[in-house]
Amino acid sequence: MPDSSSVLQVISPIGKHKGMLIPAMNQAQRDSIVKPANGLIIYNVDEDCFNYYDSAQAVWISVCGGTGAAKFEFICNSIAANGTYVTGTPLTGANYLSVPIHVSKPGSFSILGVSGNGYSFSYSSVVTDTGTVLVNVPGLGNPISVQTDKVMINGATDTCYANVTVQTNVATYSLDCASAVVNGNYIKGTPLTSTGANANTITLRVTVSSGGYYNISTPLTNGVQFTCSGVFDALTAGTSQPVTLLPTTGSVPTVNQDFPITINANSPAGNVTCSATIPITLPAMKYALIGTDSWFSWTSARKPALQNGASFGLNGTVRIVSLTEAWETNSAATATTNITANTPDIIMYFAYSAPVDANLIAALKKYVNAGGVLIYASSSSDLSSAQQLVSGLFPGITPAAMPNCNSGACPANYPNDDNCYMINYIPGDPVVNGPFGNLGGKYWAEDNGTTGTFYIPQLPSGAVQICSAMNNWGHTNLNPNWSVVWYSNSSNFFYFGDTDGASATDTTTGAFPALYSSTGIPLTKQYGNGDNANSPYVYVSALELNAVAWGLHKAAVSGINPH
Repeated sequence: MPDSSSVLQVISPIGKHKGMLIPAMNQAQRDSIVKPANGLIIYNVDEDCFNYYDSAQAVWISVCGGTGAAKFEFICNSIAANGTYVTGTPLTGANYLSVPIHVSKPGSFSILGVSGNGYSFSYSSVVTDTGTVLVNVPGLGNPISVQTDKVMINGATDTCYANVTVQTNVATYSLDCASAVVNGNYIKGTPLTSTGANANTITLRVTVSSGGYYNISTPLTNGVQFTCSGVFDALTAGTSQPVTLLPTTGSVPTVNQDFPITINANSPAGNVTCSATIPITLPAMKYALIGTDSWFSWTSARKPALQNGASFGLNGTVRIVSLTEAWETNSAATATTNITANTPDIIMYFAYSAPVDANLIAALKKYVNAGGVLIYASSSSDLSSAQQLVSGLFPGITPAAMPNCNSGACPANYPNDDNCYMINYIPGDPVVNGPFGNLGGKYWAEDNGTTGTFYIPQLPSGAVQICSAMNNWGHTNLNPNWSVVWYSNSSNFFYFGDTDGASATDTTTGAFPALYSSTGIPLTKQYGNGDNANSPYVYVSALELNAVAWGLHKAAVSGINPH
């Protein structure tokens, strides 16, 4: 009778000492069994182990542990060697093979890489899913000879090879960070190139202490990466040597603003880290002009600055692929239509002879709220338009007319047409310390009568004051929180309290404060009509172009048009 717990019991005959054999087969034969029953047992001769079938998981389980051997293939052309390999230097965690495999059956696996040059790669594990898996196979050992090894990689049904270059001893050298120069144009979405007149490279110098292998590289940052390597021979010890980092394959900038990148060296001593700035070239953009007066707008002496290429261009003070005019008008109705029909990245609205109406205010409000950049300068003869526009964009913020000097009478030495306002010191501010000069402590000026400039008594939340209404001439007792020049980063809006006249022919004592060269280069000049020899020099044109540069960067990063 069988044991009470069993329906079948096989007992070896007395004195015979024999066992029971269950079917033995290789793994291929096992896997050919059609619809194996749950708990079916076979002996796997490939594993030298019993297997039983688990129908819940639909897999054969090895009683020796795991799910048996995996089935996989190498993806040979994607295998890569990582790290630096130096003779006599033990491999570290940075030395490994990246081996992609395609798994058709989960299970245990082992991968071995053999160099024949004192080091190898080895890894064993279990893969639980089918599909493509990236396996990092760590290295161990010490490279012996300087050479390029053809490492043989085994473990799957196929064999692959990966080239590993073993270098001589690591050089000792120090990076000269002050010499680092980033070359070429960098445009979002445009692949970097290592050749040609406009190659994208980083050049710098290093001071060599002892010869050997060197590797200098950057981490992948905003889509770009640079590297260079080689050998400094013994004769370079004690000298300064130039090196050039080239972009890695596939480097493409992913942002529209300058960014820092770290430069790392493999030297065991000395300065091994520097930082450089990748100077992004802004994408092609469009501007529009509202206000077409021959002196008090962007259509006069200011306009060449937008078109000369030296101020805004591929090789300009502000790097941009192109800056072209979308439209210009003096009509509120035309501007209202154009803002939607041909939406520019930035609008310069210098309001002399170009008053607003309700429709234009609504269109500009929608434009600014959607990310459009608006640079606005009020007209000295139209406080109402300034009030309507600013309060329409910033409810509760209303411009007011500048009081007439301190107590209604200007001092005798006060220039009899207008005022100068100091530009605040604001370290790091993109307008005060912009591409056309660091203007902190210098002066912006307006060219109206004593009540022709408009200020606001309280800035919108987060706005930046560039010039206070208080100055050293006729307005020494005004509230310093009143602002005649300011901007809002969150709303992409810039405000000048007056539309200044601009000229390309004025001498230093001419009438208009905004002075440009005939080709649109911003110039400084002494303020006024020559009625006060002590008047300061003013930097109106430089501040205007710094504001435009600020606006273009805002438009590229967070503007109304996708870039």
